[in-house]
Amino acid sequence: MNRAQRLQEILKTAARQRELLRSGDLTGVERLQRERQELLGGLQISDGLSEDEKSTVAQLLALDREMRWLLGSRQTEIQEKLQKIQTLRKLLRSNQPSRGRSREGLSFRV
Repeated sequence: MNRAQRLQEILKTAARQRELLRSGDLTGVERLQRERQELLGGLQISDGLSEDEKSTVAQLLALDREMRWLLGSRQTEIQEKLQKIQTLRKLLRSNQPSRGRSREGLSFRV
């Protein structure tokens, strides 16, 4: 596989990774990250890049930036859900009804 083909394959893998990240499939994201690392391992870019290769690298960098942003937003979402779960656990463990309501009257969305 020549350098241009390898770059295209890395770009395709990154695009699939982004879609998996959007869908929340973190296991698939990790698998594709390992695949990308293997492809990158055999890539030699010490020579000058052609215009097509430069374009592919620019697209790859843009995908990486988007995936870092998506991953950051997913982590924030997960932290918020964990916080809600911890609050629920505390309320369920307490023997006292919270704010004058019975336990049955409490409802939370996680």
